[in-house]
Amino acid sequence: MEPRPQRPRAPSGQPTQQPHPTQAFAPGEYPDGADPTAFIAPPRTEYDYSPLDLAPPGQRRRRQLVAAAVGGLSVVLLGAIIFFSFLLLRDEDAPTRNDDLLAAQTQVANDAATVSANQTVVAQAASDQTAEAQALNPDATMEPTADEAVSGETPSAADETPPVEAPPATGGETPASDEPEEAPNLSGDGALTEAQLIDLLPAVEQVPVALTSAADATRTQEEVVAALGGGRPAETNLAEWGWTGNVERQFSHPDPVNADPTTTTYLAVSIHGFGNAESGVESLAYFSGILVDTGGYSDVDAPELATLGDDSRLLTMVDEEGNTNATLYIQDGSDLYRILGFSTSGDPTQDVIDVAMN
Repeated sequence: MEPRPQRPRAPSGQPTQQPHPTQAFAPGEYPDGADPTAFIAPPRTEYDYSPLDLAPPGQRRRRQLVAAAVGGLSVVLLGAIIFFSFLLLRDEDAPTRNDDLLAAQTQVANDAATVSANQTVVAQAASDQTAEAQALNPDATMEPTADEAVSGETPSAADETPPVEAPPATGGETPASDEPEEAPNLSGDGALTEAQLIDLLPAVEQVPVALTSAADATRTQEEVVAALGGGRPAETNLAEWGWTGNVERQFSHPDPVNADPTTTTYLAVSIHGFGNAESGVESLAYFSGILVDTGGYSDVDAPELATLGDDSRLLTMVDEEGNTNATLYIQDGSDLYRILGFSTSGDPTQDVIDVAMN
């Protein structure tokens, strides 16, 4: 609805001119001094209003609410864009402390190693019993010929022929003799299986006398990758180096609370198997470098290191609580040894070296 035009105002002090009604004059005839346009409409500036001012109050309020809602949504959208950009750009492969992860127990792998060891003992006992029975009664092991098996008859002494010596065993055959089998090559020149790596672990007699509690553990390739900090580099390196397995034997004091704090109260020996000696060399630099870069370890020189394996590196670290950790890496062919010692207020470095020397 258009507003009603306002009447023109006369300047201050002058009388207001009253318009003459149009019907009182003939067309084209106006009194002298009268402005014909004054009878049609006042000047535009006298009644031109803004469209916002002409809108009803309810409509103006709705426009303000819509504008506020659009502004709020814009702020929320901008905040969401900034938040998701931060999630995409942040570094998710933060380094972790390798030493803490390597000291964790893996109960499932420990049970599997125990079962494997028990099966090996049972198989060896059965083999020994078979060899003993053959030595006491050689004729008991002779099998009947095909004709005897069918007829059930036993040949007479005249029909017997001297037995033919069996050809020497070849390939995977096991000779029926009392001679012990040839021991596997554990020199580290080639890739060793997990069972062969277990045979390289030290016994309780080779560690400090106070560490009488022993426990074995094994790790899968995924667990080793996680212990190295995770990420594509660790996974790629293990695959390229022909990683074959990881075994560990942990020695601890049976009563840590009452143990002498100046002595070594925990010691662990871990062995990684790789495809060849070149991979073992690269693994020593990579594994020990992680402790230096992310674990706060520093190198220590010792004259005994020159006689240990093909290469070695000794690292130590004192944490915030005053505990001392000593870690010795030894590369022997395709195998990488890691010997860890821990002491509350003493220095386990010499114990770690002594275990490596034994």
